[in-house]
Amino acid sequence: MSQPNVFNVKALNIAIGLSIVIMLGWLLIVGKNLLVPIMLALVFWYLLDTVAERIQSIPFGEKHIPHSFSLLGAFVVAIVFLMFVANMVASNAEELAKLAPSYTENIETKIQQLLTLVAPDRDFKLDQFNDILNLQKLVSWTTSLISNITSTMLLVWIYLLFIFLERSVFNLKFTAIFGEEKDNPQVFKVRNEIMSRIRTYLTVKTFVSILTGVLSAAALALIGVDYPVFWGFIVFLFNYIPTIGSMLAVLFPAALALVQFDTSSEFFVVVLLLGGLQFLIGNLLEPKLMGSSLNLSGLVILISLAFWGSIWGITGMILSVPMTVVILIICSNFHSTRTIAILLSSKGEI
Repeated sequence: MSQPNVFNVKALNIAIGLSIVIMLGWLLIVGKNLLVPIMLALVFWYLLDTVAERIQSIPFGEKHIPHSFSLLGAFVVAIVFLMFVANMVASNAEELAKLAPSYTENIETKIQQLLTLVAPDRDFKLDQFNDILNLQKLVSWTTSLISNITSTMLLVWIYLLFIFLERSVFNLKFTAIFGEEKDNPQVFKVRNEIMSRIRTYLTVKTFVSILTGVLSAAALALIGVDYPVFWGFIVFLFNYIPTIGSMLAVLFPAALALVQFDTSSEFFVVVLLLGGLQFLIGNLLEPKLMGSSLNLSGLVILISLAFWGSIWGITGMILSVPMTVVILIICSNFHSTRTIAILLSSKGEI
């Protein structure tokens, strides 16, 4: 019998690989409503488990709090925090609806001032652009978005509760599938590396995001921008989105400052202060804390941001880096996929 052509074998392997990638992409899009809450639940689990470990490490005499109790405490604190956030966002949306007319007048005044320089005889009314610059519609859209987020978060917490209840059997199931670590060290190595890197990323990113949000809220309060705590939370949330998140976190409160105040000086102060905070924390503090734990190329981060954002929206943008890190770790541990890992890495070292 004749030996199979090497070229044909490689072509077949490439075709199979592409088919698998296309199928996975299709499943990610079709299963968005199912997969997004599960992925968010896993992220919250990692964060809560990290907080629980920190609580457990605090000594009380010669004893420590059991991990289950510390995890339950972290779980309760997280629920209280989310209830506070939900209440704050809802109340701020209501206040924004009340102040929308005054903001509209300020927008008209500022645009009229600019228009006077070009066409002095022209009158500008925001009603002419009702479909584009309608703050009432914006408030309605925001309220609808909050409602959708609330329903998603409810599902996330249900998943999280079941993860909490079944966490004790995860290791047993893993061992039952792959055997003991001495029998299958490669699988355990991949699992441990994924858990370590994701935990480091989420811990550092959360700390940096909280710091940025608190300092931004304080700066906005000093300037006198409306809803500083709300904008601080927005800064905290957007800080999880690589690259463009920091720009959006500056743009939104700066835009409010532009329509809130009669002069434009507050707008420039907000841009300078918040932009400076983002630059200092994002380019000096965060890389120092993160170290080389990610090992991702900057271009790869941008591409993954665009890819995951296109299929899962804002949630995909937030999860883009952790999921890409998981792909890099898995690919780096198998000879057939090491090329992919090298392309994803920052310096070609894996």
